[in-house]
Amino acid sequence: MPFFPKYLAVAVISSLAVYVGAPYLLPYLPGDKPTPSDEAPTEPVWSQVAVNPDDFAQDIDSDDSAGSSTEMQDEGTGNDSTVKPSNRQTVKPSNETSGSQSEPEVIVENVRGYTPSTERIRPSGSDVTYWGVTIVDASFYDRDGKLRDTKILGGTLIEQTGAKSSSKGEMAICRIWRNGNWAGSYLISTADLIRFDGGREEVDADDVDLLCKYYSYSAAVERRKEELTKKAAAANPHYAELKRKATAYNEHKKRAEELTAKRDAAKGAERNKIIAELTQLKNAEAREAAEVQSLTRKYEDWKKAHPSMVNPATDPICKGYLDKMAELKPKLSVFGL
Repeated sequence: MPFFPKYLAVAVISSLAVYVGAPYLLPYLPGDKPTPSDEAPTEPVWSQVAVNPDDFAQDIDSDDSAGSSTEMQDEGTGNDSTVKPSNRQTVKPSNETSGSQSEPEVIVENVRGYTPSTERIRPSGSDVTYWGVTIVDASFYDRDGKLRDTKILGGTLIEQTGAKSSSKGEMAICRIWRNGNWAGSYLISTADLIRFDGGREEVDADDVDLLCKYYSYSAAVERRKEELTKKAAAANPHYAELKRKATAYNEHKKRAEELTAKRDAAKGAERNKIIAELTQLKNAEAREAAEVQSLTRKYEDWKKAHPSMVNPATDPICKGYLDKMAELKPKLSVFGL
C-alpha cells in the first residue's frame, strides 16, 4: 500500500480513538475534579441565602403561645407569616424594599364639638313638636282644664306635643321635666313659654342648661318683686283700709250683677223685690267706688314717697339675680336673646 493512504488511515483511526476514549480516561488523570458548583445554577446565586436557625431563637423564646413556630412580618409588605425554625432555611428577599413601605391609613373621625341635649336629658317621646322653657312661674292645668294647686317654676324644661285653644288663649300640651323625670301631659299658656321647633337632638346641652338658668333667675326676680310689693303694701298706712273697702266694693258689684240677671227673668212681686235690693246695692256701690278711689290715691302717694321699698334696682337680692342674667345673656345668642 502506498505511504500516503496508509498515513491517512492511521490518523483517522487515532483521532476517533481519542475522541471516544478520552472521557473514560479523565478520572485517572491528575488535576481537580469538577464540582457541583461548576454546574450552571437553576436560579440566581443571590437567591440562595442560608439562614441560621439561631437567628430566630429570640423570637421563638418571646412567644410562649406560638409553640414551635414564630409569627413574623414580611419586610415591606406588612403581611404576617408563620416561620418554623429548622436546620436550614432559605429566604428569598422581597421585591419591595423597606423604603417603599406604604404610608399608614389615615382614619378620619367626625367628632362633635358639643353634647346633644338629648344625651343629658332623654326626650320625653317621639311625638315632640317643640321644646322650650318656662319664662315665669307658670300656672298649669290638667288636660280637662282643672287648675293645678302649684306652679311650674321659671326655667323648667318642657317638650310640647300639641296645642289647644281655651278661654285664656292658646295652651300648649306639654310634658315637663321635674325631679329627674318627665311628667304630664299638662296645659300651659304659650305666653309663659319660650319655644323652639322640633326636638333637642342637635342642640348643645350646655346651651339648654344656660337657658334654663337664665329664666330661673328671671322668675326669681319677679318673685322678689312680688315679695317687695307685699312688704311695701303692708307698710303703707292706707293699705288695710283700702283692701277692706275694695273687697266690699267687689262683693257688692258681683251681687248687683246676679240680681240684674234675676230681675230680667222675674215677674210680679218677686221682680219688685229684686229691683228694690238692686237699687240699694247700686247706691252703696257708687259710695264705695268713690271711697276706693280716694284711698287708692292716698296709697299711691305714700308709695311714691317711699320708692326704695319696691325698687328692684336697689334691692340686693334682685340685683344679684339681674347681674347673673346679664352675665349669661351674651352666651345665649344662639337662641336669639
